[in-house]
Amino acid sequence: MSMAGRAVFIDTSALLALVNTDDWLHEWTTKAYSQVSQSRAALVTSEWVIAEFLNGASRPPMRG
Repeated sequence: MSMAGRAVFIDTSALLALVNTDDWLHEWTTKAYSQVSQSRAALVTSEWVIAEFLNGASRPPMRG
């Protein structure tokens, strides 16, 4: 099924798993991202997800 012209919402847990190689979902998320990327679907998210991702990806002293 072609996903061209469709949008896929990416949430905080997916972003964190994508960048954190120690995350138990990292491998699965990397494969899913590759499939979505190859399908040419648009990735969309929200400002809240970005804020939550940056908080989750920061070192503990920087978390708010």
